[in-house]
Amino acid sequence: MSKKLFLGLIILLGLLLRTWHLSDNPLGFFADEADIGFSAYQLLTTGKVSGKNPSFYLPSFGIFRPSFSVFAATLPIAVFGLTEQATRLMPALFGTINLIFLYFLIKEAFNDQLTALFSVFLLAISPWHVHFSRSGFEYVYFPTLFTLGLYFLIKGVRLKNWFLPVGFIFLGLTFYTYHPAVIQTNLFLILLFPFIIKKIGIKNFIWGLAFFLVMAIPLGVGVKNGRATGRFQQLFAIGGERETLIQATTRSTTLYFKQFSPRFLFKQGDIDYPSWGVTRHAVRGRGELYWWQIPLLILGILSLIKNRRKQNLAGIILSIWFFIYPFGNLFNIDSTPHANRTIIGVIPFQILSALGLVYLIKLIKNSLFQKILISVVVVVILTSLRNYLQEYFYKYPTYSSGYWGWQSGPREIIRFFKENQDKYDDLIMTGSFNGADIFFKFYAPNGCDNCRLGDLNSIESNRHQLFALKPEEISLPKQNIIIKKEIFYPNKETAFLIFELK
Repeated sequence: MSKKLFLGLIILLGLLLRTWHLSDNPLGFFADEADIGFSAYQLLTTGKVSGKNPSFYLPSFGIFRPSFSVFAATLPIAVFGLTEQATRLMPALFGTINLIFLYFLIKEAFNDQLTALFSVFLLAISPWHVHFSRSGFEYVYFPTLFTLGLYFLIKGVRLKNWFLPVGFIFLGLTFYTYHPAVIQTNLFLILLFPFIIKKIGIKNFIWGLAFFLVMAIPLGVGVKNGRATGRFQQLFAIGGERETLIQATTRSTTLYFKQFSPRFLFKQGDIDYPSWGVTRHAVRGRGELYWWQIPLLILGILSLIKNRRKQNLAGIILSIWFFIYPFGNLFNIDSTPHANRTIIGVIPFQILSALGLVYLIKLIKNSLFQKILISVVVVVILTSLRNYLQEYFYKYPTYSSGYWGWQSGPREIIRFFKENQDKYDDLIMTGSFNGADIFFKFYAPNGCDNCRLGDLNSIESNRHQLFALKPEEISLPKQNIIIKKEIFYPNKETAFLIFELK
């Protein structure tokens, strides 16, 4: 099989893993996804978001989000309409495009096509990367643009030409994908600068830096007016009282090393921590990496040490990448490692694993033993992938569709409301969702005038009302209500009852 064909098959596999049953799994549609989708819809239909003109930061639940994800979502929504699948499609495509950018990055950095192919394959099947590529969140845009920017930067360092400022432009663009990118991209470049200034010359360095600073102007404006810092302030507010410097340093140091812990990387991932009940970000009982990557990572380190002279700059870049990856989570006051805030780390782990795999193959000189080794590796990888997909598509929905997961239910509720709104004076949905009001906007963009949020306190005896509440929110005797529809979670537990009063 030719290497180009192999690359094409890997990309096709990556696309399939990221788009298969995209609207049904994850099961549910979280408020942030709906907000991004509806904001894109507003841009298409009114040219504004919540009455404000387009900018690098757009209104979102009382704060502002970086705008890249909203602008990206406009294309599929313009083509397919305001749907869950259209909202999730662009992250899935960017996750796939990330594979292509990674291939060119590794070829440029390590000058080895086999390492590039293995890196792309490992990223294509990475649970960490697949998981976030299948959501309508903004997370996956960051590693994709970072990879592209780094490719042009390394190429520009080698050729000393216009590729260098192009790299700085794409790296600067990461600021407007996801809040942690501001910390991680800046820190990465600050640490990298001393190693590349001599290679490119001070003139080229200043020229490239100028482009980067231009890209950072909207960020500076956002910091000044608070739009770029609202999310960080919100996280600190959620955390509670302000910490002393010693407390903050101790907590951040502990949390930094938790991002490298076997529990997070290979056993548990971003789920089931004592202080973190959210089930949206990982499959239970599985780490962010596969267990078989452990020996490959060790071999990858040995490979970098052995080839440190030939791959000096590439090794430095990879080391800095590993160093900065946990920093996206250090400003959150909790004790839990987070996969979304450190998603930039998914790529260096795959690169190092690929280096280890190539190193292992080259260690074995006998061609027969090489073939046996490759066969064993293929069987182990495919078995692990099959097990992960079974967990993700069949078991994951049974425990991730509730409040601490993807909060399924609003689609079915509002669809029923729209079908029956002419029969009732009021259609009242529980507010027991994050940002519950956004779901009326997303699922009924043309309006549902008599739909609103509420509970049993909204009862008015002189009005014909329809309610959609959780069973535990209904304190009325069963004989006092007429159930019109029952909505279930995948585990057959009743999620919501749609009813009217007798």
